[in-house]
Amino acid sequence: MENSREMINVGISDFRIGSGDCILQTSGIGSCVAVVLYDSLKKIGGLSHSMLPGESESDPKYVGSAIEIMIKNMELLGADVQKLQAWIIGGADVLQESQNNSQEIGIQNIESALKKLKEKNIKVVCQDIGKNHSRSVEFDLNKGKITINHIKI
Repeated sequence: MENSREMINVGISDFRIGSGDCILQTSGIGSCVAVVLYDSLKKIGGLSHSMLPGESESDPKYVGSAIEIMIKNMELLGADVQKLQAWIIGGADVLQESQNNSQEIGIQNIESALKKLKEKNIKVVCQDIGKNHSRSVEFDLNKGKITINHIKI
């Protein structure tokens, strides 16, 4: 029988970091973008759930800011930024009403995450992005395993 693990919920416009035997989780990822960062050697990870592209000084509701803040906090726990890997989840067009794809908030959120991760030289190992449905994510830090559930509306 497995020991019970700490489940840490990440709300919209927020982030959480952890290490060892915990699971980070978030749900309701539509046009928002969830970014997972992970140092597999030290089993230190972070999960953000951001709703707007770009950056602001210290507001995780912005994709770029959330990534910056997670990196800084993960370093404080001992993560090696040069060894971080990333996953990007979300950026969907859940309303399916967009007239111009370049203006879609989901696409802008994805582009913002990719830009910031490239700037930080963090390798994106997996993307589950776009389409027209929301998602939920569970990230098991001990195993380095991500489970993504697709929620059709």
